[in-house]
Amino acid sequence: MSPNDEKDTPLLPWDNFSSWVHAICVVTFDLELGQAMEMIYPADRELSERERTNICYLAFPDSNSGLMGNVQFHFRIRQCPQSIPFQTRPAIQQYNSFCPTNIQTEDGYLYGYVYFRQVKDRTLRRGYFQKSVVLLSHLPLVSLYTTVLELVAPEYFDTGEASLEAACHHLDQWPPPIPGTTLNLPLLGTLIQVRIPSQQDKPGAATLAPSSPPNTFPGPPAVLVPTPHETEAFRVLAPVLPHLNLLWELVLTAEPLVVMAMSPTTAANTVQTLVSLITPLRFSGDYRPFFTIHDSEFKEYTTRTSAPPNVILGVTNPFFAKTLQHWPHIIRIGDSTGSPSNQKHKLKKASALKTVEQKPGVYTKYKPHLQADKAIPSLRPFNPDDFLATLELYGPHLTSGIRGDWEGLYRRFFRSLNFSVWFNARYQEVSDKLSELHLQALCDADLDGWVCSRSEVEVVDMVLRLRSKLTTADSLCVAQHTRDKLHAHLQTLFMALPEDLRSVLHAS
Repeated sequence: MSPNDEKDTPLLPWDNFSSWVHAICVVTFDLELGQAMEMIYPADRELSERERTNICYLAFPDSNSGLMGNVQFHFRIRQCPQSIPFQTRPAIQQYNSFCPTNIQTEDGYLYGYVYFRQVKDRTLRRGYFQKSVVLLSHLPLVSLYTTVLELVAPEYFDTGEASLEAACHHLDQWPPPIPGTTLNLPLLGTLIQVRIPSQQDKPGAATLAPSSPPNTFPGPPAVLVPTPHETEAFRVLAPVLPHLNLLWELVLTAEPLVVMAMSPTTAANTVQTLVSLITPLRFSGDYRPFFTIHDSEFKEYTTRTSAPPNVILGVTNPFFAKTLQHWPHIIRIGDSTGSPSNQKHKLKKASALKTVEQKPGVYTKYKPHLQADKAIPSLRPFNPDDFLATLELYGPHLTSGIRGDWEGLYRRFFRSLNFSVWFNARYQEVSDKLSELHLQALCDADLDGWVCSRSEVEVVDMVLRLRSKLTTADSLCVAQHTRDKLHAHLQTLFMALPEDLRSVLHAS
């Protein structure tokens, strides 16, 4: 099917809406019933009793963490068989034909994107307002639907059902989700600009750039979603970054894995990011970004009578620490409010979870087949031969009609002064950027917590390193507030040392 075929297909009411969204639900807390579905829009959307129950329980955080305010996360559930599979719709067939396999829709699964609000309200018997807006879709576009709910849910909480109806009618005006094209999607006075990846995209290439500078043209404010299917991978995996190579192998080989976190946001984003590690491969096992003890598959996934299934679960309820302690691979992520540097989770044997189930870490007996690349993100020296090996596929002959010995010209250019001056400047530019990122990470670190568990030798070493970093900050003209933070960290470490060591360091 070509992108033009969609134009020849007559549209029925809610056809465009259905290409993007299955339904939007509102789930509230009822004192007698517990979590209950208050509304579903459009009203004719069918959900089985099992689907309704799962959605209601997954729409609220499943822990005693006391989350207040607004919380966003997502889940994935099995969908009951339908008389007409949604994949037969022309827009969905077109989407699956042109997008990479790892973000294609899956028969039998439905994604739920949640915007949960909990605030104190003395007018209610329970003392709290607790309600979720849940967007259901067959498309695994996490960042896009997170953005959609950031616009739709607050408006609904402020103005009521009419705004939800208006949002759905806006969604029904959206063009089909065609991969590889820039889509302008109007929603409640805002224009969402997005580009769904295409099978033709080169790995690592930018998916979307602004069509024009922001706020320089009349019309609604624009929101850019450059990677609609991705989470912020580095930020999400920062607590377990030292074990990234091991985690990649576990996902690649479809090993059973559970992520235990304090919040559904952390659990869901971690699971989603883990699944994306093997892109462009599609993770063929099951995965549940957020999973609760009330899920209809709970017994299936927690039974001890057989080996754990090939599934990745994201959970928050402390009950899972005991229920799933027999699983071979467990990631325990600490309080997400802490800085990544304070959460360098250690690698531990899986059996250790029984006694230290509250400590963050990666619990596994798995021995990686590959060694981690310890050079990341150190810059590697330029290798002319490596570069020249790419000429055949990516060389100037693809865009220039001039023929000849391009390789010979490049080799001569590499020996020239012009190349060395340009390369040294670029190398320094990248080195400075890496140094800035490192300085920022140090600024955000919780050294008060770090110093409590370190020996005097380690603290002294860190003091010397911070002194060196401050010199680097001065040479890079780093912002004053960054230097102030580094000075504050240095003073914290300095005062944690005995007076005799402080005197020696002060004199050096």
